[in-house]
Amino acid sequence: MKTIKIIIVDDHPTFRKGLIVQLKEIDGVTVIGEASNGKEFIDSFLNLNPDLVFMDIQMLEMNGIEATKLATSKNPSIKIIVISASGDEESLNSMLDAGAKGFLLKNVETEGISQAIKSVMCGKNYFSPELLSILANQYVEKPSPYNEKEIIRFSKREIEVLQLLTEGLKNREIADKLFLSPRTIERHRENIIIKSGAKNIVGILTYAIKNKLINI
Repeated sequence: MKTIKIIIVDDHPTFRKGLIVQLKEIDGVTVIGEASNGKEFIDSFLNLNPDLVFMDIQMLEMNGIEATKLATSKNPSIKIIVISASGDEESLNSMLDAGAKGFLLKNVETEGISQAIKSVMCGKNYFSPELLSILANQYVEKPSPYNEKEIIRFSKREIEVLQLLTEGLKNREIADKLFLSPRTIERHRENIIIKSGAKNIVGILTYAIKNKLINI
């Protein structure tokens, strides 16, 4: 089995060292480089050619959002796992839009790191349970056209679309999987946003988890 080559991008040397120790406990992975900010990472990653990157968000010179955008534009197959100290919905959604696939908190156990690696290397999204719990507690619905006392019901097809969205599939991929047109998937997605009161995909996900609409 091919060894997964990893780079760690974080502005705290102590954290990088700790993560390296955890990664040494996981079979089939090797750390090939470190960077203290996004610019340092971008300057070296094409030569190092990693399979996966653990990326902090808030860094000087170049933050994780910009670094992720640049990395995924230069190498679309690269996998980015966000590893952050907080569960800020706006930042996480920006990272998701930039191309990140995994999302962990910095206090994650080694088993959680291993699960995230397996998921993203299979092309799926991964959100740690701890992060989902924080997001769900933060989540506040925007005003909905539905009566507050009315039970919001999602169709079977909307639930299917929800599940596939959380797995990291794009509209076109969902359409192919469900044998529907991308336009139909977009309509289902719009209905989900209206019903849930979510602003973005992270909001949709946290609503779905909080209300036990999907399995993760």
